[in-house]
Amino acid sequence: MQKLRLAAILPLAQVIIALGLFKWGHYEQRRVGYALYVSTGRHLCFAINAPARLLCFVFDDLFPDTFVPNIFGYYFDEILILPGVGLVWFLVGRGLDRLRGVPPRSQSRMTIPKAVFNLFLLAYGVYLFWGETVMWFWYRNQLLSAGTHLYDAPFYWAWSIVLILVPVVSFAKVIPHKLASSTPDTKQAGK
Repeated sequence: MQKLRLAAILPLAQVIIALGLFKWGHYEQRRVGYALYVSTGRHLCFAINAPARLLCFVFDDLFPDTFVPNIFGYYFDEILILPGVGLVWFLVGRGLDRLRGVPPRSQSRMTIPKAVFNLFLLAYGVYLFWGETVMWFWYRNQLLSAGTHLYDAPFYWAWSIVLILVPVVSFAKVIPHKLASSTPDTKQAGK
């Protein structure tokens, strides 16, 4: 019997959760009536899906602030983050499947694109950790007095730790094999 793959279930579930959080945020924003108010649902969705926010950062510069169409009742940046949410949670599900013993489709070694991707993940993890640490510790009193949400910081910290540890573990698995293959064979050295 085939095992249930989290790589298939998690992306769908998280996209549905993200859509629900955004709708909750729209309701809350209408209730408050303040146009620049960032709702709890929006904060939570962006914090739970922190790596997917990269799509929003990339496309934010491509479209001016006046270009904010409403697509199926969602803002443009909320639609932009959904493919990223699916991709992030597919990768999380694939990693959890591997931990559960579901065999991966193929085993591969460290390639240049994988190494660059791992370095990118590491840099983004450090960026998230540093940004949230600065925000939390240095500006905590000002943010609390302004009524800003600070409960999303633990989500960002958790993602930053994951984004730092995954590449480090990946590199740590490759380094011993590279060192072993770079040392000369003792049998050939004696000839």
